[in-house]
Amino acid sequence: MDLRLRLSEARRSQQAMAERLRSRVHTLLRQSRSKFDSLSAQLSHLSPLNVLKRGYAIVQDTSGRIIRSPAEVEAGSDIAIRLARGRLDAQVKAGKV
Repeated sequence: MDLRLRLSEARRSQQAMAERLRSRVHTLLRQSRSKFDSLSAQLSHLSPLNVLKRGYAIVQDTSGRIIRSPAEVEAGSDIAIRLARGRLDAQVKAGKV
């Protein structure tokens, strides 16, 4: 077989393989991007900041510990209330469980 013909066939084969590789890489990137976007959206829904935007608040004592029950603080205790757009400093008057 002529060397030029063999070289030409090798180039065509190499070009075809390179095109298949590019196509596969693009497909994998598209799939990865789609999965990333999906996971990012799920994370966003679980974000504490997005929970605050829905009207919830995070209540902490002066040491930064999160208060989950009125039984965890006494009347007269200072607390901080974190909202979506800021923070309130407050003092507990009374608590009921």
